[in-house]
Amino acid sequence: DGIAAKAVAFGPADTVLVAGQVDAVARWTLSATPQRLPDLTFAYDTTHVISQALAVSPDGRQLAVGIAGRRVLRWTLDGTAAAPLAPLLGFESWTNDLAYSADGRTLLAANSDQNAYIFDAASGSLQQTLGGATLVTGVELVSGRPVTTGADGTLRVWQARNPVLRTGSTVYAMTTDAAGRYLAASTLYDGLNLWDTSTDQPTRLPDPAIGGRSMSSAVALAPNNTFLLGATTDGTVLSWPLTAAGAGEPTMVAAFPGSYIGSVAVSPDSSLVAVLQYTGTQVALYRADPTGRLALLATLDTPTPQGVTFSPDGTLLAVPIADRAVQLWDVSDPGVPKLAGTLEDLPSLPSTAAFANHSRTLAVATDTGAVTLWDVTDPARPAQSKSYGDPHSAVYALTFSPDDATLAAVGGDKLVWAWHLDGADTEAYLALDGGMGRTNDVRFIRDGSELAVGGDDGTVRTWLSRQGDAEQSLCSNRGAALTGEEWARYLPGVLADDPC
Repeated sequence: DGIAAKAVAFGPADTVLVAGQVDAVARWTLSATPQRLPDLTFAYDTTHVISQALAVSPDGRQLAVGIAGRRVLRWTLDGTAAAPLAPLLGFESWTNDLAYSADGRTLLAANSDQNAYIFDAASGSLQQTLGGATLVTGVELVSGRPVTTGADGTLRVWQARNPVLRTGSTVYAMTTDAAGRYLAASTLYDGLNLWDTSTDQPTRLPDPAIGGRSMSSAVALAPNNTFLLGATTDGTVLSWPLTAAGAGEPTMVAAFPGSYIGSVAVSPDSSLVAVLQYTGTQVALYRADPTGRLALLATLDTPTPQGVTFSPDGTLLAVPIADRAVQLWDVSDPGVPKLAGTLEDLPSLPSTAAFANHSRTLAVATDTGAVTLWDVTDPARPAQSKSYGDPHSAVYALTFSPDDATLAAVGGDKLVWAWHLDGADTEAYLALDGGMGRTNDVRFIRDGSELAVGGDDGTVRTWLSRQGDAEQSLCSNRGAALTGEEWARYLPGVLADDPC
């Protein structure tokens, strides 16, 4: 019929679909005498575009169409009937190829913006973005691994698990539950992002609904993973009930009307929430019910608070303040909090603090990069135990591994630092550069087996934190080992050695 076909796919009920028309996909039924069915038409903004890529799910129930525009269109198919689904967004150019996984749960898209995208086919949520060096012309999932082709003539085979999670804008802060199953991030322009890390590849869950509000950097997950907290730049705290499907509808409290909320924290038993008024003079303490609904209990007088963190038993709240000190509040009776002690005369402004998971060891970092450990078993008599001086700039976040054997830090020097805590050594054993710009937050996930770091480049990057896991991953992804002849050719003078 005069269509310059761009792609062809077979649909249910002996139908064939053809891309290449403007604002439409042509269809025929393959009976004894092929007959033209009504086109599947679509509108794209105010312009006219060509359909140019097609994929039908293995069960024949979903059609994906790539166009010469920045979205992928979808329909549900039932025989010769078709109903539109919500389009897939987030592309910066044309989609050149589409492919479903063999089980139909995953949809891959190759785009001219130099990226390949991996979506959950049912929900349409973006799972991964694979960034390349040239426009991506083809995509397929082979033995669980994405395979892409590019305009530079290169075929790329990607790791089955991608260590880079993309958000779209600077990652301010991150949070996890106690087991590290869920990971949430606050971003500069894209609200809150949420992942379920219990699967082989972290699954991007729908973004929590923020209703057009301007979100601050504050974000916290209940340790028992029943609710998620975020806050706004004008003083409101939002609380979303959390399930395996993601965040539900939020409830809200006006904590500090008109003020920027800089931080929120949840007690280890998930019953208390501390809310920090940034550049203000107060921290508010709330009772949280199992769904995250908040009821005000008390306010703490804290001059220019910088952060909040609960002790493992939930009875002590540490609040770094701008007076080169850290206040220690007894919140065992949360309705009547009492100032129990103070870490004083720190070398500079304390930028963040974090409690260990199984003791009253408090890690404190400053805006000059100093990191110190304190025993605050008796808050009235805090005792410094160790000091670390490796970071070259302000430290923005600290975190202990679940077993308290490791302390990690990130900050303005763009590095990820880590120290072993079970010996006398005070030098970092690890300094990672992920090419992320400033590293703004760090968290252990998956029961401590991985380290997640958020940065200025709009990504969350994960590293295996255990040596044995890292060795296994490297060896499983190396491909075929070099032969003796290849070793001599590419590595002359180096003794052949197979670490795997």
